[in-house]
Formats: sequence, C-alpha cells, structure tokens
Amino acid sequence: MINFTVSGIDQAKRALEQEIKKLTTNKTVLVGIHEGAGLTDDGDLTMAQLGAVLHFGTDRAGKNNSVTIPARPWLDVGVKSGISDYIEIIQNHSDNLDNALEIIGQVATGKVQMYMTDLNAPANADSTTAKKGSSNPLIDTGALRQSVTYSISPDMPKEGLS
Repeated sequence: MINFTVSGIDQAKRALEQEIKKLTTNKTVLVGIHEGAGLTDDGDLTMAQLGAVLHFGTDRAGKNNSVTIPARPWLDVGVKSGISDYIEIIQNHSDNLDNALEIIGQVATGKVQMYMTDLNAPANADSTTAKKGSSNPLIDTGALRQSVTYSISPDMPKEGLS
C-alpha cells in the first residue's frame, strides 16, 4: 500500500479563483449613437432616431407625401463584422480587461463606421441620389456616421440592439 499527502490545495484554489476574477467583468461596451449625439441638421430628429429609421426602415405619411425608407441594418451587422478582432483583443489583453474593453470599443466603432461607408444596398431611389448627390444609402453629410461612438457601462443597457 502506498500513502501520499497532497498539500497546498486550498492555496491553489484561492489563487485560481483570483485569476478567474481577473478574467471576468460586469462591464459592457455600448456601440452606437448615444443620447448626447444631437439633432439632425433640420432639427426634426435626433441622430439616434435617424439611425433607427435607417436601420429598421419606415413607411409613413410625410408632410406632403408618403415616405418609404427600406430597412438597412447597419449597427448590429457592423459590430458583428469585428467578432474575430474582439476575440484577438481579449486574448492579447487578458491581463487588463478594462484596456481590452476600451480597444474593443474603438475597433467596434470603426467597424460600424466602415460598414456604413461601404453599404450600398438597398440602393437609394434615383430621386434621393439626385437630391443628396450621393448613392450611399446611409451617408449624406457624414454626421450620422460621425455620431457613432462607444461607451463602457457598468450595467447592461435597458434599450437598444443586443
């Protein structure tokens, strides 16, 4: 019969728990058009409202005519386009999750803005292209794209896309 003794299990367990705590956070990176982004040039909508209309589309009666804007999902699709980048950032910055979250916010904002720039379908109506002088469905002055930012929150948001 062989007898052996294992020591230090409690110390190893505490050390492992401390390392796991370093790898977890309750913080959330919020990417999108935040409340303080301001109004559109005509002042009729907030930038967030305009972003929602362009994302989900609308079919409503306007002041002088009906307005149909097809859905052009840009926010969630733009954020998702960077998933492999976010994983790499977390792997490379696992020792400092606050830093990783800041980098993810910057990268995700850039991914969304790039997606908005590259989006071309569904195309603008010919009348819209003629009016604004651009065929890009999400960019007129560029103010909406510049309104996309990130923040880091200690809580999950109560509204928005997830």
